[in-house]
Amino acid sequence: DRPQVINPDASKVRALWLFLHALGEVRDPSEKALAAYVKRIAKVDDLRWAHGRVIDTLIETLKKWAMRRLPAAVAALRNEVIALHRTSPLTARQIELVQQSDQYLNRGQGFDMHWWAWECLMGVLDRPISADMAVLKPKEAAQ
Repeated sequence: DRPQVINPDASKVRALWLFLHALGEVRDPSEKALAAYVKRIAKVDDLRWAHGRVIDTLIETLKKWAMRRLPAAVAALRNEVIALHRTSPLTARQIELVQQSDQYLNRGQGFDMHWWAWECLMGVLDRPISADMAVLKPKEAAQ
């Protein structure tokens, strides 16, 4: 019932909010719930009025929130991949995605590396990622 703001920063905030929902951290993924979060954290009544440092603060708080659950989510996906491999051999593409996941995690422990590892492992398991979360994807391969 709330209008969505269409700009790259707002889209990233929304994508992080939806990702938190996918991780089980946010119960209500609605625009209304996101607006309440924006008001509480950024002290603005609507995401449309969040700019500059306010947007940066929103993005960083959402990433920190995600990092409370994301390493465990990646580990759980990895265990699912291992179980899958025990039942049938992985394809060359699946093996490539597992290797990419490992490379990301070896590069660092921050949100981006865990997000990319999560994304790769979801691909191995043939689980689509919501188009609304696509703005979190790297613009180019982060090898």
